[in-house]
Amino acid sequence: MDEAKNKREKRMRRSILRLVDASRPTPLKGGWIADILESQADGIDDAEQVLRLCQDLVNLGLITGTDTRTLKTQRAGLEWMAYSATAKGTGLLAGAEPVCGLVEDERI
Repeated sequence: MDEAKNKREKRMRRSILRLVDASRPTPLKGGWIADILESQADGIDDAEQVLRLCQDLVNLGLITGTDTRTLKTQRAGLEWMAYSATAKGTGLLAGAEPVCGLVEDERI
């Protein structure tokens, strides 16, 4: 079961990276990412899962995340995040970067 979940999350990270890269030069709002992923066959469990997967990509340096909250009283969450692809993320999609174990890659 864990292997199936890991494969699914790798596919979802790749989908997120593709979406964010395709939205260049405009950052893509986190809520849009969740809406698009919900329509895919794999689907998503919840917004927290998408936030976690996006944070994985930020930690890998494949995308950047910007908190767009305007008030300190606003609760942090996916709807307040905006994501942009980095050169490393675009390079991974183009096959110019080494394979990343957390993102699905056809080269494997």
